Amino acid sequence: MIPRDPRFLAAAGATLFLAACAGTAAKTLYVLTPATPITAGVTSDIGVPVIAVMPVRIPDYLDTTDMLRDSGAQQVIVSTTGRWGERLSVGITDAVAAELAHRLPGTRFPTTQTAQPTRALLVVITSLRVTAAGACALQARWQLLGGDATTILASAQGGFTENGPANGDAALAATLSAAVTQLTDAIARSLPPGGIGRS
Repeated sequence: MIPRDPRFLAAAGATLFLAACAGTAAKTLYVLTPATPITAGVTSDIGVPVIAVMPVRIPDYLDTTDMLRDSGAQQVIVSTTGRWGERLSVGITDAVAAELAHRLPGTRFPTTQTAQPTRALLVVITSLRVTAAGACALQARWQLLGGDATTILASAQGGFTENGPANGDAALAATLSAAVTQLTDAIARSLPPGGIGRS
């Protein structure tokens, strides 16, 4: 006969809750943007060219905090041990802006709305796959736009591949980060001479 004592039922419920919590380990968080040192001091932004980095567009199913690998059978595998610290589109946008700022230190690359940007950059990742074997393939197109974000000043596209270790969330993050770095290199090289100056 099952005991009906409320104290027994409460204790049993607490035991089941604790067991469930013990079986669910916290996932490790990963980001694509490396930590950059903070430079002390104040500088003026007056007269500095500004390219507003618009939110990078990626396939909808990837725009999540889940870390995904392509199984090769029209399926994706969700990591059970790690996740992105932010939606992947946000992480890629921040990474592109940080990489461009490193390559072109005389230009600002804000990812938030700015009053009067000199230019705007639109990046669309049309395909992004990281396989279970550790290979990453990224296809993207990008446009340099006028300050009104409608006039196309330059346009290009490219495909990028990176091979990394097959196992581990840290390996996935590093491999994807390297592919995004290749993309950013191509964007920086494709900017027209003098194309980031004021109109």
